[in-house]
Amino acid sequence: MKNRCELYLIILSIMMTVLAHFEIYYSAFLTGNFASTPPFIRNISIMLLFLIVYAVLKVMKFKGNYIPLIVISFLTGINLSLNYRFALSSPSTRLFSTFIISLILGILFIPIIIFYFRNNWIAKLKRRYYLLFGTTILCLFIWSIISNIIGEKFLFSRTPWELAKIPIVFVIGGFLSEYSIIFIKKNNFFVLILIIICPIFLLWIIPQILFIAMGDLGQIIIFSLFILFLFFAVSGKFVYFFSGVLFIFFIIYIIPFLYRFLPEYVVARFEIWTDFWNGFPSTEWFSRIYQPLNSLFAVHSGGLFGVGFGMGYTDLKPKSSTDFIYYVHAEEIGFIGTLSLILIYFSLLISGLITGFKCSDNFVRYCVLGFSIIIGIQTFVNIGGVINLIPLTGIPLPFLSKGGFAYLTFSFMVGFIMAASEMEKNLTISHSSQEYLRK
Repeated sequence: MKNRCELYLIILSIMMTVLAHFEIYYSAFLTGNFASTPPFIRNISIMLLFLIVYAVLKVMKFKGNYIPLIVISFLTGINLSLNYRFALSSPSTRLFSTFIISLILGILFIPIIIFYFRNNWIAKLKRRYYLLFGTTILCLFIWSIISNIIGEKFLFSRTPWELAKIPIVFVIGGFLSEYSIIFIKKNNFFVLILIIICPIFLLWIIPQILFIAMGDLGQIIIFSLFILFLFFAVSGKFVYFFSGVLFIFFIIYIIPFLYRFLPEYVVARFEIWTDFWNGFPSTEWFSRIYQPLNSLFAVHSGGLFGVGFGMGYTDLKPKSSTDFIYYVHAEEIGFIGTLSLILIYFSLLISGLITGFKCSDNFVRYCVLGFSIIIGIQTFVNIGGVINLIPLTGIPLPFLSKGGFAYLTFSFMVGFIMAASEMEKNLTISHSSQEYLRK
């Protein structure tokens, strides 16, 4: 029964996706919209890929944690349901867009990633993290130059630098694993700053400069919080956590003095967050807060149970399929639906953190913790921005926002977490066998 529980949950995610599609189809009939059948069949077929992945993992005799795969199946089901819902507003959308192709590849890559890392490739990766860092910086440098020359037309406004999250975590994980003893046990603060803090700062600041050059300031928030929480997770010392929190408040305090050095959209987002009603009721004020104001209205109008799939007003809300997809979910599914969504993300975060803390290899531990922290932070930053808890960042919501590179990135992270859970379980079984033989 325990072995079949994962299968039943994946089947449940598929069934819920089917029911959501039927509800959207029926809503389209009631509102006089057109709901195409081919995307319906395509989306359900994509969900069936999770059964194929599950079967492949069983053939591979995968013994690790299936919770990340189950979470992705539920999130992908919600993603496809919302994608089908957006098709009501734009029925001319291609059946197999680049995002749909990326989504399919992301699902199918998971067993490949697990197979790749179970064959001792982690040791090779750990030894070459400096080479990985250099390659990543080179790619980011090239992307920054091309994006500044071509502008928004670069790769049709896509963000391939989302993939840079993976090697950056590997690099910082590799560095911390090499000097973890100094980081955890050394009492000399000067040595700690010289050997750990300064190199980590360089590993952090170099890619951030390139992100700034590409106009993606949201990545700075993600990686800053990532470093903060990873330091705390590695050391277990609250001094790093509270120091980081004080640093964040210091940055928030000095931002108004840096307005003339920041892009206009960053200044506008920060002003909306600090003083939402500044300029009311002018036309300029309304055009500036139109998007965040509509997101708050949508979250409020959803109520407890929502207005129903397909019954919201996505046509009035720009970027509803990308950065602001959370408020579409909140409006049509309501508080109960959004609470369930947050619990799904929370289960993925907790599962990843538990797997990370159980890992005996420091490199694997720090990488798993890093990937889990990034998923958790990015979820918080996106949802917090939509409900005006923090400034808007333009960061996509993991596995839900429309973005092929983001989906591939998070699929890799989940595949690595699953591979790490299997490696640790095999190691535990091996140690138990050795103890038994000794007795």
